[in-house]
Amino acid sequence: VILAEGALPEIALPLNAAAVAVQTYKGYADKVLLSKLYKVLNNQDSDFDEWLKLSEKFDKSDKNYKKTVCKLVYTINAINEEELLDIYSNLLRAYKLGLICKQRFFKLTWALSNIYSEDLFELKNIYKEKDVPETRERISLRNVNLLDSDIATGCGGSSAYYTINSLGIDMLQYGIDLANADKYKPFRKEMSLVDKK
Repeated sequence: VILAEGALPEIALPLNAAAVAVQTYKGYADKVLLSKLYKVLNNQDSDFDEWLKLSEKFDKSDKNYKKTVCKLVYTINAINEEELLDIYSNLLRAYKLGLICKQRFFKLTWALSNIYSEDLFELKNIYKEKDVPETRERISLRNVNLLDSDIATGCGGSSAYYTINSLGIDMLQYGIDLANADKYKPFRKEMSLVDKK
């Protein structure tokens, strides 16, 4: 019993250090989140009254609005690169302007937290190309639903080929290059998909 009592202060020290580490991390994580939110909001237009009206575009009911705001914050917090925060800002601006719907906005912003920026910028290189061969970047783009793939089989085996889809074009237009959105037009095949929605 005496040994156990003597050992308690030694055990308490690592526990206190762990508690301090958790609080420090929590404080750091909060600062990182706030800096991400600041960056996204600071990249919007300057008419703050207009941005206050943005809440009406998400959901009318208070319960859904709170869920949507949480979803926005969680998505921003999951983004780990500054370049991707800039793209998020563009997508938010495009949503505010009515260029994309809420569902499309969330699909596109989800992709940002699940891809590396250099892989995402590969979209610019493959725009208007059809059946581009498989690369690591193209696999990443397909995994976040910005490219479609087909498997071609032949005598020597099979190969995967990739084509940008309508969601990928939206990412180019409204995320990566919003200033030049008109430059990226949907292909005929993609246009029919968009028209059906």
